[in-house]
Amino acid sequence: MDPRELNKAMAAHGVWKVRLREAIANGTSEFDPFTVSQDHECEFGKWLYRIPDADRPPAFWEKVKELHEQFHREAGRILHLALSGKGEEALARVSDLRGDFVQTSIELTNTLQAWKEAASAG
Repeated sequence: MDPRELNKAMAAHGVWKVRLREAIANGTSEFDPFTVSQDHECEFGKWLYRIPDADRPPAFWEKVKELHEQFHREAGRILHLALSGKGEEALARVSDLRGDFVQTSIELTNTLQAWKEAASAG
């Protein structure tokens, strides 16, 4: 396992937060909500699903997969709201510290960090 792949994942998902805020502010995006909601469409998702079963650490892979799916599902919902003229609702979802998007994002980042540390140690 290359810890650099996990660094890329954390950085890419940080970029999504910026993209969503831009879509909320502008009401436009180069991305469509359906594609954004698919966890296997981003570079990290493609990498994650290419890991052979034998190389998927059970302590991390399944949890990262589940959190990554949730992150993209919620990002797709937020983008849909932003593009549908519901910017205030989209902004509330992306900003609510107790909301699904923020909580999933935090948990995903923490789990990726733990996976990276385990991969670096081993």
